[in-house]
Amino acid sequence: MHQVNLKTEFNESMPEYTFQAGFNTVAGEWATVDIPFSSFIAVKMGNELRGAPPLDASTVRSLGLVLSRFEFNGLPNAAAAEGPFRLEVQQVCAILSRAPS
Repeated sequence: MHQVNLKTEFNESMPEYTFQAGFNTVAGEWATVDIPFSSFIAVKMGNELRGAPPLDASTVRSLGLVLSRFEFNGLPNAAAAEGPFRLEVQQVCAILSRAPS
């Protein structure tokens, strides 16, 4: 599992505090990954901050992509292994609201 880390104007100076959401990939295959802002949880050093306010997407200041040895709350990430890895990204978009269908 890869993770997207978002920093907001309120936590950008605190390196251990971020909003995270996970996503999976399949080696050698392109995929479109949609992650709603409501899926991001507040974490500090990989542990969920229960009771923290939800992510306010209008305050996001930076985005990072990681492959961690751990998922949330210290659970091991089965996809992580020592050595090099590759994650090709074609495009990143942020959509605050979708047009009505």
